[in-house]
Amino acid sequence: MVNVASVFAGFAMYINMLASIQLLQMPKATGYGHGLDMLHAGLWMVPTAAAFGLLAPVSAWSTRRFGPQVTLLVGSVVMTTAYLGRAVWSGTVAQVVVGSVLVGMGSALVYGALPSLIMRTVPVTETASSADSTSCCGPWARRRPARRPPRSPRLPSSSSA
Repeated sequence: MVNVASVFAGFAMYINMLASIQLLQMPKATGYGHGLDMLHAGLWMVPTAAAFGLLAPVSAWSTRRFGPQVTLLVGSVVMTTAYLGRAVWSGTVAQVVVGSVLVGMGSALVYGALPSLIMRTVPVTETASSADSTSCCGPWARRRPARRPPRSPRLPSSSSA
């Protein structure tokens, strides 16, 4: 379930950025665009990135206080509500930016809770590899544990009496 949640959250975050930039850059003649150039559209997306970064400590606090399941659920509800709102309210640049920021806030909550959920489902000996970016590719992509170097023979200690 955690993998499914992370895939959906990743798609939602990507689609948020893609749709927001396109709405801001589309010509006004389309009836739904705002006609901004690339620079200004990018600058209007800065609050989304800032909200994502600033909400990380809140997500960590929420995960410690209420548990990762609650944090994941709240983040998902925030993202879903923001997307539903964006379907109706995107007539002004401010509405697009506020909707994008809200989706970013939900994404931050979700992504803050995911590592805790992943760590709960793997054996303690596999926690490092479970956080590895290649672990999603299956067992063939997981790293094998490093081999220990051979022990050096113990030299007798000389005792001075």
